[in-house]
Amino acid sequence: MAKNTKAFLIIVFIISFILKILRVELNLINLPILILSSLIPIVFFFLIKEIDQKSEKLAFISTILLTLNPYNIYFSDITLKTNFFLFLLLLMMWLVSKYFHIKNNKFLLPILIIIPLIFNLIFIDNNSGLYPQDQHRTQTIINETNSLDYYIFYNPIQLFLRNFTIRYLNYFSPEFLIFGNTFANPRHGTILYPSIIFLILGIFISFSSKKKQKINLIFLIWLLIAPISAALSPELINSNKAFFMSIPLVYFISIGIYFILNKYKNKLVYFSIIFIYLLSLIYYLDMYLNHFIK
Repeated sequence: MAKNTKAFLIIVFIISFILKILRVELNLINLPILILSSLIPIVFFFLIKEIDQKSEKLAFISTILLTLNPYNIYFSDITLKTNFFLFLLLLMMWLVSKYFHIKNNKFLLPILIIIPLIFNLIFIDNNSGLYPQDQHRTQTIINETNSLDYYIFYNPIQLFLRNFTIRYLNYFSPEFLIFGNTFANPRHGTILYPSIIFLILGIFISFSSKKKQKINLIFLIWLLIAPISAALSPELINSNKAFFMSIPLVYFISIGIYFILNKYKNKLVYFSIIFIYLLSLIYYLDMYLNHFIK
């Protein structure tokens, strides 16, 4: 590993650790988990590089964005357990990728898709799928027609699918991603404001080219399965259970940024992106430290 890369990863770890202890009482009990969760961006860096050996620049961008991502900063002091499981997930994917690349095994792609799905099951509990029942609505539908009509067109399966779909799509809504009206932090979404542009661009770029990279497919499927356990929750939004989707979100945002930097190779574009992200980060940290913390 190059000295510059080592220095970069050390700086990332320090910044990540500092952000995690801003609102957490540091003690011997949570210190190991704080250290492990601060390693998440670093493991993410190695995972991207391992899956695609040519993605080192993309890995650098992804690591920086994950370190400064509001979703990950916010949940660093809400639930250390979730961060710990995310660390284990990324570590397992990295080690599996490393092993299968050595063996040159064709099963690498399906295994890397299955691992996030298995970890997603961690958040399924006894309340999953038990959506609130509106008895008044049920009786109103029956009164308007009859019981047979209700059980054909408004039966429990149909209501379950409706409730699940509403909740699932909530995690891809502007409110959840940007504005924060349905996020645990009511004043900010899960990503920094400029990221929504690069997220859309990144997803489009990833699958519009003739040559589809397997790494893009892995993160797309991850993005689609990550909110499933959260969508089974009775709440309209359960940010904790959808936390694993922060990784594919950051990945596709990084794709968008990398595309722009690679297409327009000049300092003006480079510093413009840094500037708008810096402003957005300062705005978020102001809310996080001065307004939301109380």
